[in-house]
Amino acid sequence: MKLKFRIITILTYCFLACEVTAQDYLNSGTIEEQYKSLVKDAETYQQYKVITRKYLNKYQKNVIDSINASKDKLINIQKQVDAQQAEIEQLKTQLADTQNILEQTNLEKESISFLGINLNKLQYKMLMWTLLGLAIAALIFYILRFNTSNSTTKEIRKSLSEIQAAFDAYKKRALEKEQKISRMLQDEMNKNK
Repeated sequence: MKLKFRIITILTYCFLACEVTAQDYLNSGTIEEQYKSLVKDAETYQQYKVITRKYLNKYQKNVIDSINASKDKLINIQKQVDAQQAEIEQLKTQLADTQNILEQTNLEKESISFLGINLNKLQYKMLMWTLLGLAIAALIFYILRFNTSNSTTKEIRKSLSEIQAAFDAYKKRALEKEQKISRMLQDEMNKNK
């Protein structure tokens, strides 16, 4: 009886030890490691492996938990990707707006408003130099015209002075002649009286 008791006790301890060991490897490690340990510790019947339903259910629960955890991770990752994609789109929009503002600023910086028309600096410079050239050409033209007119005026004034002098001389001579003729007439009248 003692021997039976000892054998039963030893078998119980072995069974409990195996059960604790089986439960330990089903509570830790990866799914693949759990599967390998489950198959390795399973009893063999002919060519089949016999796995206790309790351990198989525990393994199934672990697989489902792993799948659910993977799904949760995948959902979280997808949410992060969606958030990052939305942020990327927002940044692209901001970048496009910033580039438009930069282009507009560069255009304004490179252009000058002249009479309400935006001209780039090169066109503005060419326009200003053309206007300056035309103004200088007009000034030279008017200076030459003035000099020509001035010299003509001087010549005309000189001619006028000469004509005036000649006319004055003529008047003086005519007056002298008239006076001379008047005296002669008076003298003749005085002689005839």
